[in-house]
Amino acid sequence: MLAVATAFGTSACGSDQSSSSTAAATAESIGFHPNQKVYTLPMDQIRAVDDGSIAYAENLLVQDCMEKAGFSWPIPSFDPTVRPPATWNSTGRRLFDVQIAEQYGYHLAPPPDAAAAAEAAALNARSLSSAEQQQLTRCRTRVERQVSPPDSRLVDSLSGAAYDSALADDDTVAAAAAWRRCLAPEGISDLPDAPNRMPSPSLARRFHLGRAGGMASPSEIRVATTDARCRESSGYARQLYDDEVERQLELFARNRDALDRARAATTQNFKKARAVLASHGA
Repeated sequence: MLAVATAFGTSACGSDQSSSSTAAATAESIGFHPNQKVYTLPMDQIRAVDDGSIAYAENLLVQDCMEKAGFSWPIPSFDPTVRPPATWNSTGRRLFDVQIAEQYGYHLAPPPDAAAAAEAAALNARSLSSAEQQQLTRCRTRVERQVSPPDSRLVDSLSGAAYDSALADDDTVAAAAAWRRCLAPEGISDLPDAPNRMPSPSLARRFHLGRAGGMASPSEIRVATTDARCRESSGYARQLYDDEVERQLELFARNRDALDRARAATTQNFKKARAVLASHGA
């Protein structure tokens, strides 16, 4: 069980000043530079140690194991230089702003490597025989002894606590209310109290957001762009980002030793993964 410090200071003026000082000192010590455009966060430093090489190395080793057992197991290609789609940042955070809304609405941007995405979808949709499933389980168990996936529980726990706290901050709640007043003229029947719950269920149905692929209609782009502009004009987008950054920095400081160990473990696994890739000519 993880033992982490996730409590935040009170709203007293002195506590706010102390938290801000702690955040500033931590940002400097870890070399963190905020960037709201791509939603850079302090905890990203732990996640960003791996560029996807660990998962690909696992796939390569599983492929070897399956083929030795007589099963065909093609895996998707991998190129660490390929950037994520425009609607995601490098650590898997969904991005949304006016520029994105004007191009994609609420839809996801297509993957930059369409061929690799199609290969992954085909592999995931593959129906396995009982023998294949049993062998796959054995192979994965064996591979985990060689290259272990990074344990993200600590970072996930701290990141989640920071996000929840930022959402509940009085200034963020006030900005959310201003965003709602800004978007109210659109007449959305189930307009939520805060942007983090957008698009609402009625908009998801109206714009067919649950379906794979597809493009945003002019109506969707208009609503999404208005939504994004309201997030900016109300101050919500900036407020939430600043709050989340400060809370992550505070938690980073309180859990520095554990996070340093997590980074070291991921770095070690990354080095093992790169060795596997090199041995396979990847």
